[in-house]
Amino acid sequence: MKNLKYIFILLTFGLFACQDYLDVNENPNAAATAPLDGLLADVTYYSAYNTYYLMNVVDYWVQYFASTERANPTDTYDITNASGAWNSIYLMLADNDELINFSQERGASHHEAIAKTLLAYHILFVADYWGAGPYTDAFKGTTATPSWQSGEFLYEEANQLLDEALTLFNDADPAITIDSESDLIYYGDLDLWKKAVYAIKARAANHLSKTGSYSASNVLSYVNQSFASNADDMEMGSFQTRNPWANVAINNENLLLGGFISDQFISALNGETFGVFDPRLPLITDETQFGDYRGTVNGEGRIGDGISDEECYLETTGYYSSGNAPLLMITYSELKFIEAEALLSQGNSTGAYTAYLEGIEANMDKIGVAPADKAAYLAESSVSVGASNLTMDLIFKEKWVALFLNPETWNDMRRHNYQYKDLTLATNALLNEFPRIASTPDVELIRNRENAIENDLTDRVWWDN
Repeated sequence: MKNLKYIFILLTFGLFACQDYLDVNENPNAAATAPLDGLLADVTYYSAYNTYYLMNVVDYWVQYFASTERANPTDTYDITNASGAWNSIYLMLADNDELINFSQERGASHHEAIAKTLLAYHILFVADYWGAGPYTDAFKGTTATPSWQSGEFLYEEANQLLDEALTLFNDADPAITIDSESDLIYYGDLDLWKKAVYAIKARAANHLSKTGSYSASNVLSYVNQSFASNADDMEMGSFQTRNPWANVAINNENLLLGGFISDQFISALNGETFGVFDPRLPLITDETQFGDYRGTVNGEGRIGDGISDEECYLETTGYYSSGNAPLLMITYSELKFIEAEALLSQGNSTGAYTAYLEGIEANMDKIGVAPADKAAYLAESSVSVGASNLTMDLIFKEKWVALFLNPETWNDMRRHNYQYKDLTLATNALLNEFPRIASTPDVELIRNRENAIENDLTDRVWWDN
């Protein structure tokens, strides 16, 4: 019998196929690890997938992609329905909450630690993209219309969960150990999970850069306890079929057009905007029929017919969109840019410059840039500016490139007030500024209107003041 905690989710979504273990009566005499392992596989798999679902909410706003249709609502800042991403996130909130309860009942402290880590990861998604959302009574089974909590409250809750996770990971004698095959992120490596906790804490603390609560010292403390190389990255590479971005590329081949790369992003990498060709571009997309790289202007739609390669789009050969490419949640490269930003805010330009260069290098190594091409790029005068000339603009620009297809970029753009070189509003834009918050999903407005906060795209989340 399904636990009552799923009432809230079932009313809006339904369960993923891999959750069939909830549909059978459980034998109390059976091995206790089976539901734990099933839930663990579920939450590690779909937590990674939610980076993809969220990217689909903001991919046009951060101008990684441009719509193939002129004046498409997603391109021009019209109200769009993000119910799919919302439902997926809340399903994972419920599943992680359930895993916590199962773990506590059975003394599986390491399972509980992973669940609390991923619960915090998703709470921050809600706070960062919608500003607020249901939490405290969302999974109690007592109401189908749970109250909403503020983004600041959700941040406090996430940080508490992460602190609790660290304590639980240090339990030397859990009643049940992690099955490495069921942990699809770190395969039971608890040291890496602890580093991931600090990575999430560093990211969240860095979001406060525009508030009086920002502490560069705290950010740096978390960074120093987090990832030490690309090998530590929080990612997931086990798929039922293939990486979902590969599906976008395959759909293009079948004329279900999508994943067309924005002219803004292409221009930043092909030498037009910054005067230097970025060797990561050929590892993201292919040349056009003209032997160059051309993007699609946001709001104007595609130039050609989608068949003759007149613009750049995701290809099945690209690093991020190949079938076996991992879904990247948080990377070492991202942590180096967070470090650079924090150090520069403290006036330590030398340390910041070192971290900035290491962030570029780590990303290039990650996606397979040839050593000679990497060295040539790092030697370019517009990149190798020297410590005294390093600016936040350069840090944010390089982070935008390194975090391709990661929704964290939208948090950065809002924190940096969209001050990226040559970044302009979409043609036919319906707003006179870039979006600052995601619109409240239709499913929540219909199901929980008495509590839901209806967002205007120009409203701001609590840390974006």
